[in-house]
Amino acid sequence: MGISLNPILSEDLDPAIAANLEPGEVVLWQGAPEVRSLSNLFGRALAALGLILGILLLLGLGPLLVPGLALASGSTTVPGLVLVAFSGFFSWLGWQERDENWRFAITDRRLLIIRGGKLFRSALPGEIRTLRIRGNIVYWARSDTSSSEGKKNSGRYIGFRGMRHPEEMKGTLEAWRESFSQRAEETAAAFTEASTSADPTSPDITRVLHPETGLHIDVPSSWQIMVDDAYDGPLQVFGITILPRIIRSGGERAYGDGKPWTVLKVRGAPDAGLYMTVRNAPLTQTLEAVENDPWAERFGLEVLQTTPDLEIGPFKGFSIVRKMQGGSVLTGFGRVESPVATRMVWLGSGKRSIELTGMARLDMEDVQYAIDAMVNSLGYQ
Repeated sequence: MGISLNPILSEDLDPAIAANLEPGEVVLWQGAPEVRSLSNLFGRALAALGLILGILLLLGLGPLLVPGLALASGSTTVPGLVLVAFSGFFSWLGWQERDENWRFAITDRRLLIIRGGKLFRSALPGEIRTLRIRGNIVYWARSDTSSSEGKKNSGRYIGFRGMRHPEEMKGTLEAWRESFSQRAEETAAAFTEASTSADPTSPDITRVLHPETGLHIDVPSSWQIMVDDAYDGPLQVFGITILPRIIRSGGERAYGDGKPWTVLKVRGAPDAGLYMTVRNAPLTQTLEAVENDPWAERFGLEVLQTTPDLEIGPFKGFSIVRKMQGGSVLTGFGRVESPVATRMVWLGSGKRSIELTGMARLDMEDVQYAIDAMVNSLGYQ
């Protein structure tokens, strides 16, 4: 049984959480560590002890306490300074990490981790692949670091720490994530109905415009709409092409500021969305090359349908619908946990080309119809 998620009144919100909310964002649950971190208390105690010892060394009292720390000349200044510096740093670090400094929240949009009154981490439903438990921590990511030997070292667990009932919290977060999938189906059905009625003014439809080309596409209004002015081209070093193509993010932002973009990401749920790239290059990809891609067999992609001659407005190309197993990695979406159907479209018009990937869970038929409706809405203004 999970934790009940209900809107919290503004006057009942923790000030640290309220200060980090987006306009209109609603908090459904708020909390803090319920189980004290003994390792943090122990670390802070050791740091305080080291700080006291360092000060005693600076005062010249070190040889009376720890004779071995003195230099050959009898001076304890250098050891004292080193001990004070290191102990002071770890004392400050431990103070930042103390349980009282953390706040957690579940909202109608994302998960929030607040440290010291500032947003430390946030996670959208689509960014949460798998929820795991480590002791009293319920986490969805790891901040692993690489050593000089190229090995991965265990880093911070990104999640809610100090949970008295971690299994209950894990179930709550899984249900919260699943609710976005259910909501995506409802909004997808409304979007598809509005699209078939040819009413672009419907509140269920948002028309996304590519300002440089006049290209537009209709998407569900309630889904998250993000854009990115990403670099899409060859990787070159000193004029030598190392890779024929890379996509390097220029920083995601919400759609609507009128600035240039080349990548559109529309997300209704962790397993429902659309990813589109607009390229300043002619279409060179072919259906035959996609079908015979050796990676498709390696990842167990099953072809469900192909459209060899696709024409949408001034664009011509092809599309393929494939089944992808859970655990696979999909460009633009990352790892997908459940089996999904993907519709991938390649279109070209002169020196401009479009690559589009739509994703929907196999049991989400309404979302699949919505993806088709989005693709069919492509055109020029």
